[in-house]
Formats: sequence, C-alpha cells, structure tokens
Amino acid sequence: MQINQKIFREMKIKDLKQPYREMALIEQEAQGNKRNEKLQLTKFKKEGNFSWLRSNCGADFWNDVNEENYPEITPEIKAKFPSVFKDEIEDKYKEFNLFIILKGLELLKEEFEKDFYRDNGFEFENKDAILRSPSRRNLLSVNRQIYIVNEFINLKK
Repeated sequence: MQINQKIFREMKIKDLKQPYREMALIEQEAQGNKRNEKLQLTKFKKEGNFSWLRSNCGADFWNDVNEENYPEITPEIKAKFPSVFKDEIEDKYKEFNLFIILKGLELLKEEFEKDFYRDNGFEFENKDAILRSPSRRNLLSVNRQIYIVNEFINLKK
C-alpha cells in the first residue's frame, strides 16, 4: 500500500520574492517578534515567526506563498501593508487628484467663458478693451493651467 504524502516545503523568508518577503517580516513585527528573514516560513510564532491564522492575509495565502504559488495581492491586502505598497498607492492618489484638478479647472473655464461673453458681448467691437479685460486674462490663465495638467497626465501614461 502506497501512501500519497504531500511534500511540505521549508521555504526560508529570505528566499521569498518581494513583496511577499517584506510582508512576512512585517507580520513578524506585528505579532511581537523581531524581523528575521533567516527563519523558515513554516516556523511558529513562538519560534520567532508569525501565526498564519492571525496574519492580515490568512493561512491559505501563506500556504500558497510557501508552495511558491504566489497569490494575487488584492487592493485589500495592499491596504493592510501601506509601507510595502506606498509608492503604488501614492501614484494612484496623485493620478486621481490630477483628474479632480482638471475637472475643477474645466468648470472654472466655463464660468470664465460666461464672464467673458457677459462683459464683452458677442460682437467684439472694441478689440482693445477685449484684450485688456480681466475675464479674458482669467480665461487665458485657466486654459494654460488645463494645458499643463493635461500634459502632466499624458506624461504619466
């Protein structure tokens, strides 16, 4: 009779690929131990590691990592490790903020266009007055700002 045994890996934390390595070290600290990447991932909390069950990701996640079946890191997991994913999170907020700024500038432009036509009429008889009008300067200024924000967004793509 042959027994089908699953071989249980003894993966060391230092051998994990990033960001899983850093996440494991953070879990060690969060559970009251010192960072120690020389430990095997399967070691228990009392041996200096961390409890998979009490971790931010759960036992199934760490079992997959130990088997080198690196699971997807979801946005929920990223939120639990802000120091590991700080740059990625900041980039998303920056991009989101640029779109908010752009939308605000576009709304401001609409208001300045209304002011421009209200102040100068649609006939544009007095071109010198139009060129010096504050509403025209405001409109030009907001158009420049929209252009700059759009260029910055295009650089990010």
